[in-house]
Amino acid sequence: MSKIKSALSFFLLLLVQALAAQQTVTLKVVTDSIQTLKGNILVAVYNNEEGYKSSKAFQSKKAKVTGSKVTTTFRLPANTNYAIALFQDINKNNSLDTRGSMKIPTEPFGFSNNKKGTFGPPGFDKIMFTITTDTTIAIHLISSRKSYFQKGD
Repeated sequence: MSKIKSALSFFLLLLVQALAAQQTVTLKVVTDSIQTLKGNILVAVYNNEEGYKSSKAFQSKKAKVTGSKVTTTFRLPANTNYAIALFQDINKNNSLDTRGSMKIPTEPFGFSNNKKGTFGPPGFDKIMFTITTDTTIAIHLISSRKSYFQKGD
């Protein structure tokens, strides 16, 4: 009887692990509209509004710019809300450079759902999305000099 219990426990453990493995998905983020072919793309994935507001990413990655498109890949829990903020770190200082008292970005940036903010970054609710299966999204870089003060989407 104890051998049966041990075998059942072993198979139950395998089943739980298999179910846990099935609950993650791959998210590919394609950053396009890259005009300056140097530096890095820094991508931050947020899984809640508090993390987004405090710039505490759930996951983040850095990828070298080698062409007009850069792809970064994340493994994430499925059926969860996410938001992405990214920028091109042209001078490789690991920071989005800004100018003036209004902190206008001087390096290209972008957000999921290709939303723009109005006098600042868009809210979490505007850039949030949910993934249930492997997904690829494209985020177009915004050249701060041209579009920062345009009306947001």
